[in-house]
Amino acid sequence: MPAEKPKLHSTWIIGYGNPHRKDDGIGPYVIEHLSADFGKGTGIALRSLHQLDPVLAEEVQGAEVLIFVDATVEPLERGLR
Repeated sequence: MPAEKPKLHSTWIIGYGNPHRKDDGIGPYVIEHLSADFGKGTGIALRSLHQLDPVLAEEVQGAEVLIFVDATVEPLERGLR
């Protein structure tokens, strides 16, 4: 039996960071809290990672929207970059 292809999602929210380093763990924290609101069947893929990995590129290919959630110490205009 051939391997099943992973389901393609048009929107991905990827949170990354180290939860053991307090503010650097904001990415996984956000994903954990969003998973309660964006459960299965929404078409939104949520992923929590310790760090970004090139393997992720294959998984998100074809996505229309990619949102990355990470911490920074740099000032950001309106909190976004």
